[in-house]
Amino acid sequence: MAIDLTLTEFLIARITERRRTALRNEAGSRLMTECDALRRIVELHSAGPGQHPDFCGHDLWKLPCPTLRHLGSIYFAHPGYQSEWAP
Repeated sequence: MAIDLTLTEFLIARITERRRTALRNEAGSRLMTECDALRRIVELHSAGPGQHPDFCGHDLWKLPCPTLRHLGSIYFAHPGYQSEWAP
C-alpha cells in the first residue's frame, strides 16, 4: 500500500536521500550545500501550527504553494511524485 505524503514531506524525504548520497560521494560538499539550500527554501515555505502541511504564508492562493510545486518538479520521474503537484 502506498503512503500518501504531502508535497512538503515528499521534498524533505528526497532532500534527505540526496544528503545521504552526498555523505558517500567525493563531490559531497557541493551536494550538501545544495541540500541545505533546498531544505531552507522548503522551511521558508512551510506551514505554521494548525495549518495544512503544504500551506505557505508567501503564496496564499494555492496549495501546495507554487514554490514547493516548482521544487517538487525536479523529482517528477520519482514513483512517489504526484501529478497534481505539477506547477
